[in-house]
Amino acid sequence: MDQRKLIKLGNSSYAIALPKDWVDKSGLGKGDNVFITPNSNGELIVQSNYKKINQVKELTLNLEGKKERDINREIIASYINGGTLLSINVNKKDFGFVKEVLKDLFGVEIIESKPTSIIAKEMIDMNSISIGSITRRIDNSVRNIFEILEPCIKKGSATNKEYNEIMSADKDVNRFYFLLWRLMILGVDNPSVLNTLNADSTSLVYSWLTGMNIEKIGDDLKKITEILSKNKLKQDEIGFVEKLFNKAEENFINSLNSYHLRDKNLAFEVTKSKGEFQNLCSNLKGRDAVKEICYLFSKIHSNTHYISKYVLYFIKESSRKE
Repeated sequence: MDQRKLIKLGNSSYAIALPKDWVDKSGLGKGDNVFITPNSNGELIVQSNYKKINQVKELTLNLEGKKERDINREIIASYINGGTLLSINVNKKDFGFVKEVLKDLFGVEIIESKPTSIIAKEMIDMNSISIGSITRRIDNSVRNIFEILEPCIKKGSATNKEYNEIMSADKDVNRFYFLLWRLMILGVDNPSVLNTLNADSTSLVYSWLTGMNIEKIGDDLKKITEILSKNKLKQDEIGFVEKLFNKAEENFINSLNSYHLRDKNLAFEVTKSKGEFQNLCSNLKGRDAVKEICYLFSKIHSNTHYISKYVLYFIKESSRKE
C-alpha cells in the first residue's frame, strides 16, 4: 500500500499526488482529466480515459521458413499480447495461410499486402465491447457444436460436412476467446481499460478463465466428431456414448446458465456430479475409439465442473458448501 498525505488547496479542496507508475500506465500527462467515483464502501475510485492509452504497439514477425503451426502460434500470441500493428515477413508459399490466420482474429484488417509481406492493423473499438457479450458468444458457439454433434452421436458416425460445420463453429469459439484473452492481458492491471470495459480485475480474470474452459470443451467436442468421422460405432456403443453426450450437454448448459445468472445453487448442483464420467469409463471395455470418446467426455465434464466452481468462488455469499 502506498501512503500519501493530503494537501489543502484553498478553503474547500484537498489534493494528493498520484503514483507515477499508475499515471504512466494510464497514459496520462499534465492537464489530463481523471474521474473520481465514490463507492458504497466509502472508497474513492480514481479512473482515467482509455483514449489516452490507445497507442500503437508495432510488432515485426519474421516467419520465413517456419512451420504452419509455429506461424499460427506467433501471430496469435502477438495479437493476444496487445499488438496493434503487425508487420509480417513470410515465404510466398505460406502467404495464403497467414491471411487465413489473420482473418480469424477479431478486429484485425490487412492494410498492406505484398508477395512476401503483410501489414495488419487492429481496429477494435473498445467502447463498443462488452465482456459479458463476448462470453455469451463463446458459449453460444459451443452450444451450436453440441447441436451439430447430436445427430452424429445418434447414428454413431459423422460425415465430412458435419465435421466441417463443427470446425467452422470452433473457429468462432477461438476468435472470441482470443479477443477475451487479449482484453484480460490489456486490462488486468490497467484502470483505463477496466473503466472502459466497466469491469474490475477479478471479474475480468474470472471471465477469461470461464472462456478458457469453454474453448477447451469446444476442442474436445471437435475431437469427438473427428473420431466419429473415422469410425462407425456399433449399436450398443451408440447407446453408451449417447448417455455420455446427454449428460455432458445438460451439465454444460446448467453450468453456463449458472455463470450468466450468477446462480450459485445451480452451480452447486453441477459440481455434485464430479467423478460421474470417471466412474462410467473406469471399467470400460471395448474398442479404442469408444475409450477415447469416453475420455474426451470426462475432460468436458471436468472443464464444466471448473466453470461452476468459479461461480461458487465468485459469489462469496454461498449458502451451501461442496
